[in-house]
Amino acid sequence: MYRALLAVVITATLASSQPPKDGKPALYFPTTKGDTWVMEVKVGERVIVVIETVAKVEVKDGVYTVTVESVDDAGGKKPRETVYEVSEKGVTRTSNREKEGGPLPLVKVGAKEGEQWVVDRAGPGGVIGKATYTVGKTEEVTVPAGKYQALRIDVEFKLPMRTTKMTQWFAPGVGSVKFESATGETKQTTVLKSFTPGSK
Repeated sequence: MYRALLAVVITATLASSQPPKDGKPALYFPTTKGDTWVMEVKVGERVIVVIETVAKVEVKDGVYTVTVESVDDAGGKKPRETVYEVSEKGVTRTSNREKEGGPLPLVKVGAKEGEQWVVDRAGPGGVIGKATYTVGKTEEVTVPAGKYQALRIDVEFKLPMRTTKMTQWFAPGVGSVKFESATGETKQTTVLKSFTPGSK
């Protein structure tokens, strides 16, 4: 159960580069090799630290393909690798989606409050369920890394035997600063502790 929850956290914890100063929409994911962020994950009474680092970046037609390596202090020996597509339109996870109907949009820049999208998503054991994403309001969120005005996105993930409700807050120029989920009595919270830009 814990490993399954941690996997959800790792695919959900995002950070980004600094807001652009030219008036263009902010990118909601880091796009510089070496960008590193630290997240604190609480599952019940247990606390895990997750460190993610941008390992590779490719750019084509304004779309960044970003490969991220993730490690944690829960005993994992080999970094996990996840690939995202990042642009002014938002953030999409592209890796490990072969059985889930294609890329998974995580953030849609410019979406209006109440806008939804539905995708297939794998749960524990590879069981496929439906995940409904709903754009909420911009809210003030305080985490160890600071205080942010962040866009709220709610997710209802339905599997045959259970439903998981998740909420994630994305701040312009910072990405995900907080993530919460609840499956029955099992609750989980992830907060951003720090973000360190890589060398350009």
